[in-house]
Amino acid sequence: MQVSVTCADDIFKIPFQSKVIRACIKRVCAGESVKKGSVGIIFANYSKIKELNKRFLNHNYSTDVITFELQEPGDDLEGEIYVCYEVAETQAREFGVAFHEELLRLIVHGLLHLAGYDDKEDHQRERMRVKGEYYLQQLYDSGIIDVNETIS
Repeated sequence: MQVSVTCADDIFKIPFQSKVIRACIKRVCAGESVKKGSVGIIFANYSKIKELNKRFLNHNYSTDVITFELQEPGDDLEGEIYVCYEVAETQAREFGVAFHEELLRLIVHGLLHLAGYDDKEDHQRERMRVKGEYYLQQLYDSGIIDVNETIS
């Protein structure tokens, strides 16, 4: 498997190691039989994600994650995943999980979109949720991330 990953994590100083993000992406891509591709992970604030949501999706509100597929059908996986770190922080508190776990959850969700999953209907959302939790559990089980630690 050959998937390149770029992370814009120095702009907002997210307490996250890009090696953990890369391990996460590698795990999901292997599980989804993605052989080759390129993924950009961009951390954004409320205003940036709201601007993207309005401009490209015609939604005038902030959201947690937006995924842009850049590949043509049949091409190698290529896309960008914009994660709103401020929404992730709020959701982490709301769900009682660590901030880094919520960030990974959103990255996995974006990757599943790039791999062809949709979440427009309830059953699709549930399928993506279950898949996402499966991959997060794999990351914990493999020791890539530790539930008792922050990633820095």
